[in-house]
Amino acid sequence: MVRHGRLSTGCQTCRKRKIKCDKLRPACTQCVRSGWHCPRDADSADRMFIYCEPQRAAINTFQAVHATMSRNASSDAKHLVHTTKRRREHLVSAPKLPMEIVQPLHCRASEYYLANHVLRPTRAIRGYNEYLYTFSAEVLRDPMVATSLSAVGLAAYSYKYQYPEILSEARCEYVRSLRFINSALSSSQANAATDAIVISILLLISYESHTAETRRTMSNRYAHVKGAATLLCLRGDASISSCPRRQLFHHLFSCISVHCIMLSLPIPGDLVLLHEKALRYVDTTSDPAWRLSELIIKVIEFRDELRSGRIRDPDTIIVAAQKLDSELASVADTFPSSWQFEIFTSQERSELVFGEGFHVYPDLWIAYNWNNLRACRMILLDEIRWQLEQRTILAHPCMMAGLLQHQRTLVKLHQLSSEICATVPQHCGYHLELLNCTGPNEPSSPHKQLRDSDTSIPRDAGAHLLFWPFINAGQFTPSQHQRNWIAGRIPSVGQQGALIADILKLGQRVF
Repeated sequence: MVRHGRLSTGCQTCRKRKIKCDKLRPACTQCVRSGWHCPRDADSADRMFIYCEPQRAAINTFQAVHATMSRNASSDAKHLVHTTKRRREHLVSAPKLPMEIVQPLHCRASEYYLANHVLRPTRAIRGYNEYLYTFSAEVLRDPMVATSLSAVGLAAYSYKYQYPEILSEARCEYVRSLRFINSALSSSQANAATDAIVISILLLISYESHTAETRRTMSNRYAHVKGAATLLCLRGDASISSCPRRQLFHHLFSCISVHCIMLSLPIPGDLVLLHEKALRYVDTTSDPAWRLSELIIKVIEFRDELRSGRIRDPDTIIVAAQKLDSELASVADTFPSSWQFEIFTSQERSELVFGEGFHVYPDLWIAYNWNNLRACRMILLDEIRWQLEQRTILAHPCMMAGLLQHQRTLVKLHQLSSEICATVPQHCGYHLELLNCTGPNEPSSPHKQLRDSDTSIPRDAGAHLLFWPFINAGQFTPSQHQRNWIAGRIPSVGQQGALIADILKLGQRVF
């Protein structure tokens, strides 16, 4: 609306006839002499503001009803009753003036996704959608990006507020985005390798994570991730030439790493070379996440060697897995003091906490990296457990060394799974409520201020960052009680949680 200047206080009839109004109330002299019903300043609101079209239609309808009544105001009583009846009918059927501007659903869903699933940019390059804030407006206004954002926004909005009917609209946007991407890929190779198409593909991967219903979705997502990785490799060093592009690269690298581990597939060699070049732009000493990513590459190579059969001897496999596990444990020991967490004990038993305590980290991104390390260790330890069982240690009681090693492996698996479960309160955003119940004797914390000021990762994004480690904790723990607890918590971290929960309850493996 736009406000006009100062308004005349004369009645509407005198102003229309352009004659002087003496402004008497309840009726001016001119209207009384002519036998008219004096409308006074009934249109002041209309003259004060310029309305949008829906509002204008509503006002015109009301004015038409009012004018009809005014023309019949001097008729006999019977006609007056009839007019009053007509007035009531018109007022009931007339559209009401909107009390507020209603935002289109697509815009609301996109803004919800940006507010709740996108990390805020910081000094560290973390990836995970934060480039949506740092890329230029020209890239983000691309129809392909806008449609992909609308698709994932509608899917996330539908799950969050339990509106399944919105999913059909999300699927339509998903199909539209795929058409945009296919059209871009069918163009010249130089035009296809753009920031917009890589961002769109990653947004569609997020859409599929929100709407996953079967295990086959995992392989479909990998096809998209691999396609985006191919595009980045085509651009070469240009893929890491700026901070937003390095954020985009790191997100894509994290996605393809997880999928390669789960599917036991090799990571593209060109992408590994790009990762090595990207390390030149970061301080690996102050940011241990990049050192951790190098070890994750080794875990992926180890899984690929197992799948391809390049290593088959159980003793060789156990030694290789133990070596990688020791390297990961050493990295954890070298984490700086700013990466250390605190352990709090709950005063009362709660289903929100597994066991008696939970962890609080100075930053949720630090918790995510700790969990990534634990998840990789669990993969290696589970392989050691399986190889020890393959050597039929239970059939040879005299092999005490093998039995002890097997038992220690199970203990470590349970411990790492418990540590991942201890991060659930902070990842899901209810750790502050639990902290208020820890009692007045809780020792002072060096991270107390940081605990309440970590706003760079929204709650919904934090829950999704937990998903990959949580799957490992659920399928590799030897404790059925722990597995059931995880299955009960995992639906809260996304639409695909229900599928994973059913698999875990049956004691099956996700991968």
